[in-house]
Amino acid sequence: MKQVITTEYFVGQFVADGSISIGYNKSKKALDATFRISSKTNKNSLALSDQYLYEKLKIVSNVDTYSKNPTDRAPALRVQGVDKVLKVVSHILKNSEVLILGQTKEPIFGRKYRTLKVAKYLLENRSELIKLKKAELVDYLKTMHKDQYSDPDIQLGGSHTILRSELEERLGLDPGSSKGAAKEEIEKFDKQLVDQTNKILSAIANNSLIVNPWFTVGLTDGDGCFSASILHANDPSQDSDIDLILSLCSDGNAVVVNKVWLYALGEDTTNILSENSTLIYPAPIKDAITARINRDAYVWKALNFFKQNPPIGDLKKLGFELVYEIAAQKQNNSLKINVQKYIELILEYREKRALGEY
Repeated sequence: MKQVITTEYFVGQFVADGSISIGYNKSKKALDATFRISSKTNKNSLALSDQYLYEKLKIVSNVDTYSKNPTDRAPALRVQGVDKVLKVVSHILKNSEVLILGQTKEPIFGRKYRTLKVAKYLLENRSELIKLKKAELVDYLKTMHKDQYSDPDIQLGGSHTILRSELEERLGLDPGSSKGAAKEEIEKFDKQLVDQTNKILSAIANNSLIVNPWFTVGLTDGDGCFSASILHANDPSQDSDIDLILSLCSDGNAVVVNKVWLYALGEDTTNILSENSTLIYPAPIKDAITARINRDAYVWKALNFFKQNPPIGDLKKLGFELVYEIAAQKQNNSLKINVQKYIELILEYREKRALGEY
């Protein structure tokens, strides 16, 4: 049977591991644009997204070959060209309603929501901006990946390694003339993001938020993890045990994404929203945060969500199946008598993951 993904799953992957870059090409006097989704581990995810884009939008993307070398850059799917990228961006904003908040539906949220809105405006109005509003064009390009206009300019890579002053020079503008040029219009996007985030957090507090399950699966396949930690394996004075954790790592300024993920998997609402929540903490990766579920009752609840809505990514599916089996042993109070068996299975899984042989 042919495996396919839903729009909501595709959006989850984009929120977890997607990006959009737009830059000004001086020689062509035009904008360049790239839509990108990466996947370091799941070998099948990019092929499924490639298939999705062709079937939904008749867009042919470029997909990197998967590499077993853990030091290599994560393979990626790329859609290039302003018309194609605009088509993908518009599709996500219009057709992927992943949240229901009372009577309203939201297609995407967090920083990626603002990025998509700014990108859509840039690409739809590119001719006028390049010909008549060059200062505004630079201001839009340098705000695209921020949370709000007042944040410092970001150096991300691609066109975002280019300083504002360099863009101004490329477009024949006076130094500093672009700062504030589109401030009033851009701050409308800022307000949309703030309003949307507040509505989502309010819905979580009231337990009235509905999250599309396939969005949650796509998000988890992208940047989530099912992990089993071996405790006291080398200490003969103590019984060995296994600690189970579900986690999601995301952009440090996208904490609302982590909170929605925790809520969708049944975590305690008060703990999710607490300013001192132990569920969300800084990740070792710069400017990233991790949400985790590690209390047995909530781990079991989350795993049962995935039992009903299984991961699609091949490595995530393998990790889920192992962790679910161990959790079931815990539920039956039979893990202690089988702990050595599951320690061996965990080590075997880690080896498969390290070698890319799954």
